[in-house]
Amino acid sequence: MEPGQPLIASADIDYYNYKEGSITITAVVQELGLISRVGPIDVKKKDQLSRIILLEIPEDTPPGTYYVRFTVNDDSRRVRYREITVGRHCGVCPSYCGQK
Repeated sequence: MEPGQPLIASADIDYYNYKEGSITITAVVQELGLISRVGPIDVKKKDQLSRIILLEIPEDTPPGTYYVRFTVNDDSRRVRYREITVGRHCGVCPSYCGQK
């Protein structure tokens, strides 16, 4: 992805708890100081849901690979990490080629 573009992530949650409640979904890129939060979201027992999370990647973000930490908080806490690569498109090929 290029600096200045939003990171759009889909969080698909299978909620298998013994009670109804609410959850919060958080996405963090620690190295860039970015955070986005969705929620609280009301959930029922054995619920399935999907939410979109947006993170604005600043225009001045240096090229590189960064980790996004996704956290779902309810009575417990679930964490997943995903890598994103930020760089400039070279303009030669239709997809990201890793060159300036």
